[in-house]
Amino acid sequence: MLIEKVTGTTYERAVAARVLKPLGLRDTSFPGRFQTRIPGRHNRGYQAVARKDGSTELRDVTEWNSSDRWAAGDIISTTADLERFTVALFGGRLVPAAQLEEMFTVPGVRDFVTGKSATLTAGMSRIKLPDGTIAWGKTVAGTATTRR
Repeated sequence: MLIEKVTGTTYERAVAARVLKPLGLRDTSFPGRFQTRIPGRHNRGYQAVARKDGSTELRDVTEWNSSDRWAAGDIISTTADLERFTVALFGGRLVPAAQLEEMFTVPGVRDFVTGKSATLTAGMSRIKLPDGTIAWGKTVAGTATTRR
């Protein structure tokens, strides 16, 4: 809603003009509330779902419509486009240097409940792998991308 207020256009048009087009993300789209089909060739996605008897089954969630979350879930992309986006974001092509630095700066505080050091920044989550590598993702459960 903030994007629409500031730009005077729809969220979809603003993202297309400021991110998708300049980065050449040709296989990324906003399907809308009623579109669940993924255009073009794509991998299938599966999620383990608990059964009543305690066992689990894999359920195909490839065409899971999450557009009820609007800007947080109404976008379809390919692995190649996501990689291109991530390289551009981490390389400083999408946001000014100060904002990029803020995205990778974890505050020096402790979690109120667990007492562990903070891991969340302004939009990212820092994940320390067993070998000491620092990976970054959108959420702890989400996909992580290494930034060196």
